[in-house]
Amino acid sequence: MNYTYDVVVVGSGMGGLTTACYTAKEGHRVVVLEKQKQPGGLFGSFTSGEYVFDHGARAVENSGIMFPMFKQLGLNLDFVKSPVHIRTQEHWVPITSDVELDDYEAFLGKLFPNDKEAIHNICLDVISISKQMRVLYGIDNPLFVENAFTDMKYLSKVLLPWFFKFIFTIPRTQRFFTPVIQHLQKFTQNQQLVDFISQHFFEETPAIFAMSYFSLYTDYNYPKGGTGKVVEEMVRYFKDHHGTLKLDQEVIHIDSDQKTVLTKHGDTYHYKKLVWAGSTTRLHQLTTTTNEKTLTKQKTALALTSKGKGADSVMTLFMKVKDPGRKLAQQAGMHTFYTPYLDGLSGHPLSLIKDGSTFVKSKKKVMDWVKEWYRRNTFEISVPVLRDETLAPKDESGFIVSILLDYSLTKYIADQGWYTDLIELTKQSFVDILDETWLKGLKKNTYEMLPASPLTMEKFAAVYQGSLSGWSFANRPMLSEYFFTRVNKSVITPYNDIYQAGQWAFAPAGLPTCALTGKLASDRIVKELKSKKK
Repeated sequence: MNYTYDVVVVGSGMGGLTTACYTAKEGHRVVVLEKQKQPGGLFGSFTSGEYVFDHGARAVENSGIMFPMFKQLGLNLDFVKSPVHIRTQEHWVPITSDVELDDYEAFLGKLFPNDKEAIHNICLDVISISKQMRVLYGIDNPLFVENAFTDMKYLSKVLLPWFFKFIFTIPRTQRFFTPVIQHLQKFTQNQQLVDFISQHFFEETPAIFAMSYFSLYTDYNYPKGGTGKVVEEMVRYFKDHHGTLKLDQEVIHIDSDQKTVLTKHGDTYHYKKLVWAGSTTRLHQLTTTTNEKTLTKQKTALALTSKGKGADSVMTLFMKVKDPGRKLAQQAGMHTFYTPYLDGLSGHPLSLIKDGSTFVKSKKKVMDWVKEWYRRNTFEISVPVLRDETLAPKDESGFIVSILLDYSLTKYIADQGWYTDLIELTKQSFVDILDETWLKGLKKNTYEMLPASPLTMEKFAAVYQGSLSGWSFANRPMLSEYFFTRVNKSVITPYNDIYQAGQWAFAPAGLPTCALTGKLASDRIVKELKSKKK
């Protein structure tokens, strides 16, 4: 079949859905082609029996983007605050402020009593970074404010004062772009302290992003009904504006000269503009062109991205737990980062199970390494039923427990035929560690565990290397834009009339960044289509 649309959007994650909603809002004929059988990509929820679990982000961080967008689109969403706690076996602290860290400083002081001066200076550093980030995200992003650039009152009283603060702040952020571990080592030689603060961040995350998470923690909100409600509302809005969503439509070829897209079912889609909201590598692999300048750029981009590394992936267990009075859930809290042991991950590198560039062939050595990796790690624990009691059966609780896990190791284990053993080790280790160190009774009351590994993420959401946030900062050079002042350029590709959006366009790529790149792509398309029409 042959179809013709003004705009073809490939991928229905937050970047793709944002582009789709805003281009459809302007009256253009838009189709979204999604490879999977459900929209949302990494973001959303799934049901298992009477349980609702979030398979991607555990909450929505506003960052001056998400809530203004929901308001602008008129989405019917109800949110509750989702407070974050940081915990060890004996101590815990709620993160309630990014500029008043006395409780957090005291918490760290109990764990590392010989490093109080370093801890104090680290907290001052966090406050400094957080203040800068508050400037960068200090107002609702004007792209999501109606008439932001024509309303003189808004321009003079809101946008221009903020803009001058923004210009002044940007140069000051540059010194914080060193990887967070290196940055923290300026304050202390205690690697365990450095690991405790940093080990749940992605590899080589710059300090400006990692340390500013204290701002994000206070900005977490949870949609009633689960994160999938956001996807449902955006799809509803898109369809209400005459948009077309087609699932199970894997794109296998793009002819950028003829402006056509071919799917695995043999359907051809003609477009005026195309937005790619998937892996950049895949875009370059699938696209053909006869333009010599474009071909040169494509070859360069493909050579870089084909060798590129995605940001860290995760191993997750979705746990169904008998929990009378939901006492275990209350003990765990809505959203907690839990580090049971203070050994730290730096003392347990991946190189211990490598022979040069390849992994060792000893199953026992690999599995022993994984078990110790789990023991030393920081667990991210989310309990949806505490935000919405309808998300689990009465007197039961659903726990979502995740840790960072290397994709290449997981794939190697699967290739060796040890994947089932990895999953069983994961189930046993997660429950044993949590039950023995903190959540007593979790083991005997857990009656079902649903695992999701980096390979699951890759298959379920068609995500390159199971990456949660696009390109890793360990890539040299960096494979996407990562400076605030160049975010507008992040949506540009080498191909005429093809733009990109989502987690591969800008780094680091949290939910707000995906929405922002989606809106930037839409704005360019709407402007260009309007110009051509004239």
